[in-house]
Amino acid sequence: MTVHMYVAPDAAGGGTGLSWAQAWTTAEWVADITNNASPDDIYYLKGGDGTMDANYTLTGHLNADTNNRIGNSVNPIRVIGVKSGTTAEPPTFSDWAFGNARPFIECNGKSSKFENYWELYNIGAYVNSAGGFRADIGCLFWNCYCLQYSATGGRPAFNIPSIEGHIVNCEGLATNGKGGAAHGTAISLGTQNISCVNCYTHDSVTGILTNSYCTLSGNLVADCTTGVEFTVSRMGIQLHGNTIYGCGTGIKGYDSVRGEFLGNIIAACTSIGADWNARYDSNIWDYNNWHGNNSDGPNITKGVHATALDPQFVDAANGDFRTGRNMRGIGAGLLLGVEVDSSVDCGAWQSADRMLVHPGMAGGMRA
Repeated sequence: MTVHMYVAPDAAGGGTGLSWAQAWTTAEWVADITNNASPDDIYYLKGGDGTMDANYTLTGHLNADTNNRIGNSVNPIRVIGVKSGTTAEPPTFSDWAFGNARPFIECNGKSSKFENYWELYNIGAYVNSAGGFRADIGCLFWNCYCLQYSATGGRPAFNIPSIEGHIVNCEGLATNGKGGAAHGTAISLGTQNISCVNCYTHDSVTGILTNSYCTLSGNLVADCTTGVEFTVSRMGIQLHGNTIYGCGTGIKGYDSVRGEFLGNIIAACTSIGADWNARYDSNIWDYNNWHGNNSDGPNITKGVHATALDPQFVDAANGDFRTGRNMRGIGAGLLLGVEVDSSVDCGAWQSADRMLVHPGMAGGMRA
């Protein structure tokens, strides 16, 4: 049976957690996750004041694995961020928080590890622990934001180290302190059957790092030292319809992965668009738009349908990567088995009437 539980930043404490009037504090919520969370439980966290300031602060480790608090594939455990003024019990989708209205958690050096089959919706997190904002087998991050601000380099913001995890409509970055220079990995993906869709990563050493076969689709990766990196040889990688802009190296990989690299925009990379350690015929590169890179990539066979046109982004310097209906990226992508009136667009951010999500305001993805 589904149990609905409520958490609020102004909760008095000592409540049952079963209504807004009896909402839990941060510490009570963490204690319940650690000791009692069960399949099909849902935790609702009220959002903040719209400034991205943290309205929850961890005082102890948030580790669902301490007592093996896991969901399952049929009944996951959910954490859902809702607007600050929400009164509905239980809340509905109209109460969900987006952008700066989401609840933001300051992890304050404490770990934040969710276990198998946890789903997190509409949550913001500031982390500086080694594991980042982590969830394991069968997990989902949806419409979440994470900043990794540790002074120790290489740490991830979002971290899905296991199989069958998904991250959708999220924003991640990793800097040396809040507002500092690029210093870590925005999204780190694990072993197999992982997908990263419609996410925005930026201002990190690595935008998306994966050591597995995975699907990366519709993502915007901007202003990273390396945009997307495949660390080992794996079969089944799919990189479809992404925009990789203003990075040092756009895409970096090793050995033969039998991957598909189709319909992407790789633009304005200051070192190299795609850096592969050798040429492998098993990799399929085509229908990509390569523009303004210092070098596109000597070990890449770009394909007969590759283009080198200015994508004419609306305002790339301020994070607006839409291309207008009359601009050159529209209709230039590969039609992947979908019957529509015209070709699929290259890149992640499409014309205004096709746009899915867009990081147009501070605080991340907006629906």
